[in-house]
Amino acid sequence: RCCDSGETIERRMVYKARSGETWHLDVKYVPVQPDLVMVHTENITARVLAEQELERHRAGLEALVRDRTRRLEQTVAELRSEAEEHDRAKRILADSESRYRAVTEMMSDYVFVAVLRPGGVLEREWIAGAYEPITGYSLAELDAKLAALDVVHPDDRAALRASLRDISGTAGFELEFRVVTKGGDARWVR
Repeated sequence: RCCDSGETIERRMVYKARSGETWHLDVKYVPVQPDLVMVHTENITARVLAEQELERHRAGLEALVRDRTRRLEQTVAELRSEAEEHDRAKRILADSESRYRAVTEMMSDYVFVAVLRPGGVLEREWIAGAYEPITGYSLAELDAKLAALDVVHPDDRAALRASLRDISGTAGFELEFRVVTKGGDARWVR
């Protein structure tokens, strides 16, 4: 065919040697005279094997990238879901705090929670309502007087200290005693 057309023909061939080896050959048929063809053969086995090895690595890397991409997309979706849930919880909490604030600002009493620290010291955790108008003390004054129980009526201090020792470590409890207002009046609190 090469002689008929006068064109060079190039082919890749796989040759199985008697030894069992497989050779990859690049063969060129070049017409040099009307009836004569020069054949050039190059052993390209090392190059073909390297290309095959590169293709295996490329396929492996593509699979790894697909897997990592899928896992990253899954993680991003989970994080988005968590962020949405967090935002929803923040909105619910803000609504609840707003309702709580509205209720406590309208009430004529006050709500007071204190934490019993080691050594029997009371520390204000939070307070809401009309504390200042009822007692006359600012929050800073309350904090200063609370640790020594100076805000508690003198006749109730010993009983209150004993109750605090008895209930130490209890999660949540109520006590009833008198406080002394800044004006000197006694008010019952629970």
